[in-house]
Amino acid sequence: MNELITIQSTEHYQQLVEDCKSILIEKIFRAKMEVIEAKWEVGQRISTDNKFEEYSTESGDFIKQLAKDLKVSRSDLYDSVKFYKMFPDGVSTAIDSLGKNLSWTKLRVKYLGKRATKEPEVRYTIEEVENAYHTYIADSAKTFEEFKIILESVERPKLRR
Repeated sequence: MNELITIQSTEHYQQLVEDCKSILIEKIFRAKMEVIEAKWEVGQRISTDNKFEEYSTESGDFIKQLAKDLKVSRSDLYDSVKFYKMFPDGVSTAIDSLGKNLSWTKLRVKYLGKRATKEPEVRYTIEEVENAYHTYIADSAKTFEEFKIILESVERPKLRR
């Protein structure tokens, strides 16, 4: 253990950590940019297709079928088109305007008006749940005796500890 602590404190080890962090940050950034560029290019290709307006109907059957054939969601295609129309001069314009800390999901949620797909998880402590349970029982009882009867007859919520 002491040997590991000694290694961690060396300048060589610290440089190794910094080099690896830099590699990861750069590669992850490039991967995110590749996805964003791909979405922009798909939006461009669809928007500039001379048959797109002709095939498009209010029912959205054309986009539904295209999404199915591409194995992507319909909303993803609509957002790709919307993204291209927002920044017809290219992805670099979008990055200059929106910043480098960008991902396709963040772009959709923050700039294209999409809701986040995952609801934030709500967590309660055991005490909060038990207090709410007892408050609910107490509110529905008119007397203390009735409260005890209700409390004994109602199934308690199952809590994971």
